[in-house]
Amino acid sequence: MAPATSSRRKTTRRNDMSDIEDDSTTVHATRDDVEESDEEPTTRRVKKEKGKRRAQQEPAAVDNDPDSDSDEAIDVENFPDQPLKRDQMSKLLGMADDWEKLASVIKRPFDSFATSAGALADLDDEDAKEKVEEIDKYMRESLDLIGVMKAHAGALTSVRQKGLQGEEIANAGDCYTTAVQVNLASYKNKTTRQKYAKQEAYVAFRSRIWESQHPGTPMPPITEQIPREQGDNSDEDDDLEIGGVTQNYLCPITLTLLDDPYTSTVCGHSFSGAAIRATFRTPSALNKCPAAGCAKSFRLADCKSDKGLAKRVKAHKRRMEREQEDSDAEEVID
Repeated sequence: MAPATSSRRKTTRRNDMSDIEDDSTTVHATRDDVEESDEEPTTRRVKKEKGKRRAQQEPAAVDNDPDSDSDEAIDVENFPDQPLKRDQMSKLLGMADDWEKLASVIKRPFDSFATSAGALADLDDEDAKEKVEEIDKYMRESLDLIGVMKAHAGALTSVRQKGLQGEEIANAGDCYTTAVQVNLASYKNKTTRQKYAKQEAYVAFRSRIWESQHPGTPMPPITEQIPREQGDNSDEDDDLEIGGVTQNYLCPITLTLLDDPYTSTVCGHSFSGAAIRATFRTPSALNKCPAAGCAKSFRLADCKSDKGLAKRVKAHKRRMEREQEDSDAEEVID
């Protein structure tokens, strides 16, 4: 009986060792599983963080699809014109003013045109006459360009007036274009006299030429220098009787030729610089104009240096000297 018992105990012991080994294997496997399960979430978290950083660094995609259903998409081609609002009328006034400023830029060389034409006319030869006619052409083309600018400015002003009067302007662009076309057609249909005879700049231009060609003789009305065309009538000629005035180059104070002339911006009379400064000793004081028959008053600050007039005075002085030389030569011959 004893050996049998001993045999059962040994068998049991071996079974226990086997169970322990199996358990040990199971424990190791469980730990591996746990380690693997812990590693997987960590990896995912790292990937997620990298993904977030990449998304922040990369710009968001822009939907440029014109067929997009976005509420902010606007069909520009079929978008209707919007009526002008009353508070937008000031913008039209500003645009019209821009056209007027451009016109003033075109006017800047007019005095130079007149001075050059007068100097050439003073030469009295065929080549000089051709040059004078060429400058006259430039002068008229410049005035025509100003006419175009005035047409645009007038169109903007008319659209603005309609808006201020309460008229709804839903198609401002069309209204503006139509008004410009009407104004341009009106200007182009004018005769040469109607375009230029009332332009002060052109009258002054022709006066400078006349003065050089006919010193001391008043210029006749400008209409006599512009041929009559179909569309001109006598009533308009009466309104265009501009002429008959000679330029006086004497200072109203000293009664001698102007020297370093200054011209009043108030009345237009010119004086020698030293003479007007001596007469108006207090620059800020208001004084009556020294020119005979002028009732206007101005300050010394209202007188501006007139370089253009200074050039004309020199040309006038040269003509006087040349006439005197010719007169002396005739007396010697006689």
